[in-house]
Amino acid sequence: MQKMTKTAQSDRRNPRHPSDLINVRSSVYVPLLAVSALVVIVIVVLTGIAIIQGRAAAQSALSTATTNLASVLVQNIDNSVHRIDLGMLSILDELARQKKAGQRDDQSILDHIAREDSRHPDALGFRIFGPDGRLLYGVSNIVNRDGDMSQREDFIQIRDTPKTELIVTPPVKGPVSQEWLIGVARRINNPDGSFGGAIYSALPIRHLQQIFSVLNLGPGGSVALYHTSFLLAARYPELRVGTSTISDQLRAIIVSGVPSANFHNVSPVDGVERTGRVQKVGELPYYVSLALADKDWLEEWRQSRTQLILLSAVLIGIVLLGMAIIHRVLSHWKRSMVALAESQEHSRAQTALEEKLRELSRTDSMTGLLNRMAFIEAGESEFLRGKRFGSSAALLMLDIDHFKQVNDQYGHEAGDCALASFANVLKKMARTIDVPARFGGEEFVVLLVGTNLSGAAEMAERIREAVSQIVVIHRGREFGFTVSIGVTAFENEDENFSEVIRRADQAMYRAKELGRNRVSLVDGKSLT
Repeated sequence: MQKMTKTAQSDRRNPRHPSDLINVRSSVYVPLLAVSALVVIVIVVLTGIAIIQGRAAAQSALSTATTNLASVLVQNIDNSVHRIDLGMLSILDELARQKKAGQRDDQSILDHIAREDSRHPDALGFRIFGPDGRLLYGVSNIVNRDGDMSQREDFIQIRDTPKTELIVTPPVKGPVSQEWLIGVARRINNPDGSFGGAIYSALPIRHLQQIFSVLNLGPGGSVALYHTSFLLAARYPELRVGTSTISDQLRAIIVSGVPSANFHNVSPVDGVERTGRVQKVGELPYYVSLALADKDWLEEWRQSRTQLILLSAVLIGIVLLGMAIIHRVLSHWKRSMVALAESQEHSRAQTALEEKLRELSRTDSMTGLLNRMAFIEAGESEFLRGKRFGSSAALLMLDIDHFKQVNDQYGHEAGDCALASFANVLKKMARTIDVPARFGGEEFVVLLVGTNLSGAAEMAERIREAVSQIVVIHRGREFGFTVSIGVTAFENEDENFSEVIRRADQAMYRAKELGRNRVSLVDGKSLT
């Protein structure tokens, strides 16, 4: 009896009864299971949020990239048409001058057209058609001199609408050049207001195809230019020009007339599912459509999503197996960070591409100088600064003398060498604050910041002398050339930068009239 009492007392001091062990385990496992379940729920929720946010980030990056690229293309096309229109207006001014003088000089008209052709290398040449639709004047790229426009809808519209402004046609095959183009035209009025014909130029479709082909839109990306009549003007990958194969969504956007919109559809051309941006080209009857294939732009997100799902599965397994192996979570988290870093690197690459496109749109590829559009932007900025702070500036307008003869005698490659040599002189002689640029064809400009008229004249004379010393060697043949320079300075009475350009151009033509290879000055009141 005493022995049994001692045994009972011993059992109470060391509770090893199975029910006691169950209670102990329950008190440990129940909270652990609750915590594990909570961790699993948190992991699932966070994974879902990360997947959703990852797709939203990819969508945002796509939207930004397509919007920026579409804007660059739209600006490029709109500027090209605007430059062509300026050339047509210049020719119309010459026709009006001759009509006012009461005589017509055919050779002078042809010379003027030739100058405008050289100033607009991206255009397909300028042509003048009579009231009967027959070709009257044209210099370059003419295959068929019997071209007849009389039955063309755009010609009929110009003929029958006296107050018509600039006409930009759907994609058509030129009756003169015999290639696909976008026509740009204006009406010619006789002094009594009657129809006197039409002036035409064009933006060649092949030029647009070249621009589209350099864009890096991935294996399944596409870019296209549609007329508001739904006719295809240009596309990359290429599709037959003039077709009207277009998705219902893009058709609805064009019909609505909205300036821009995002879209997502399955292309009726190749069946590829794409997401992108459609944007109207200024006031022109054209829309640019730019899109990336979903399988391309979602590829990284799908990889990231797969990684996140796998990570969640591993984490849940780790939780169920025990918190002791929680360090594995960190390794998977590191992999997700690598995926995020790759996504950011791709975004930086997209940004670099956009910057490159913007730079290309501002630089003349042959000379490395600023192009006309970029120069005008810089000049207008300096003009406004001068207006505000009263600072001085001057403008040189330079034109290579007899450049057409250089091309005719030595070939266009030699002409290109001459242009490059001339540009190098401007680069070397211009200060860091000056702005040299190619204005068009063989015409160049230099904006001299902080310089008055006399200082600009001295700089012009130094440039003229330096150019006269140039010797171009091309295929064993040597030749030189000269330059005529017009000089003007910013005047307080100037209303805009265009007035300064006009004076400089006037002075430059005065230099040519006086015999070329000279400098002519204009101060807003007199021309010397």
